[in-house]
Amino acid sequence: MSDRNRTLILCGLLLSVPFLVFFPTLEAGFLNWDDDVNVFNNPKVQGLTGENLAWMFTDFKHAIRYKPLSWLSWAIVHEFSGLNPFGYHLANVLVHCANGLFLFLLIRKLIELGIHSSSPGNSNLDWLAAGGA
Repeated sequence: MSDRNRTLILCGLLLSVPFLVFFPTLEAGFLNWDDDVNVFNNPKVQGLTGENLAWMFTDFKHAIRYKPLSWLSWAIVHEFSGLNPFGYHLANVLVHCANGLFLFLLIRKLIELGIHSSSPGNSNLDWLAAGGA
């Protein structure tokens, strides 16, 4: 198996494992842990208006922590799915999948740089990085 094919197969596995693990969440509803404060009872994330965007990046009181990128992402999801929990859960599943892939690529690059390898085709790099991700 070529190095490129092995890397592509590992990337595919690293995308599909979190998707399969988190797939059942797509049928779940909102939770009252913090979804009420952050999403369905928060009109500031239910639309991408200028006023809402200004609030997202300047408010320090609505939640325990400052999180403008979270609010922005929820507002973007709201544009596509309204208050349907499926869209929010799908966005989270896709972020988990992407994070696994990005972590694999980061670990692979760090190992490559750490051993001063000039040949990216080192098969151990892929296995080590996939294990880490």
